[in-house]
Amino acid sequence: MNNPDNSEELEEISSKDFSLSLFKKYLDKENFHLTYERKILFDEISNFNGPFCVEDLIEKCSPDGIYISRGTIYKTVKLMEDSGVIQRIPKHGKKRFFVLLNQGTNKGHLICLLCGKMETIDIGENLNIEGLKNSKADFDIISTTFIINGICSDCG
Repeated sequence: MNNPDNSEELEEISSKDFSLSLFKKYLDKENFHLTYERKILFDEISNFNGPFCVEDLIEKCSPDGIYISRGTIYKTVKLMEDSGVIQRIPKHGKKRFFVLLNQGTNKGHLICLLCGKMETIDIGENLNIEGLKNSKADFDIISTTFIINGICSDCG
């Protein structure tokens, strides 16, 4: 019997499992393995609620007493990007930001063109993608991510 209180948790688990499965398939195809360090990094990235950069990942691992070299972190982030599990967000400035692409989610990322401030919004069910589903392309939509550039209230 479905417990409505746990439905969000179940969706999150299945979404994480889907992303991990996609990552594993990519690693196998490229003759890589899901090492202990890559699994830890995948789990840490899965826990971010919005955009993250490599420095955020390094900070998140350090307090837990987990040592993973910067090289391994950068390589794993690149592998995850290449596999389609995470996506780079275009942003002004030197840092590269990424988001985890979760199955069934519709997220928007508001980015201030002046200061670089970012905010993640849940577009939820308001997004009408029926036109895409009914297009001539044979394409299963997993998730959607929108980048919305503008000027934040602090800069405007």
